[in-house]
Amino acid sequence: MLSTNEAAIGNRISRIRKQRGITQQQLADALGIDRASLSQIETCRYSPRAETIRKLSDFFQLPIGDLFFNPSLAVDRDRLSDPLEESLERVSSSNR
Repeated sequence: MLSTNEAAIGNRISRIRKQRGITQQQLADALGIDRASLSQIETCRYSPRAETIRKLSDFFQLPIGDLFFNPSLAVDRDRLSDPLEESLERVSSSNR
């Protein structure tokens, strides 16, 4: 039986992959594993090895912790803006 974190990473990998429009086969090829193994990870039947987690982090260009703890940040990081940056931009614009 997988722990909650191990199960969560499988669900997050699946979600990130789908939101980025990547097939299981494409991701499996990039990770150097077969598609069936990736499917087992995503469906929480199998826990990924540390090396696979590192490869996922590299492939998705995310810190490893984001795969475990920040699923919305991991998926939407490119679309999120920095609130401090926005505030500074507004202040800068109003001073012109």
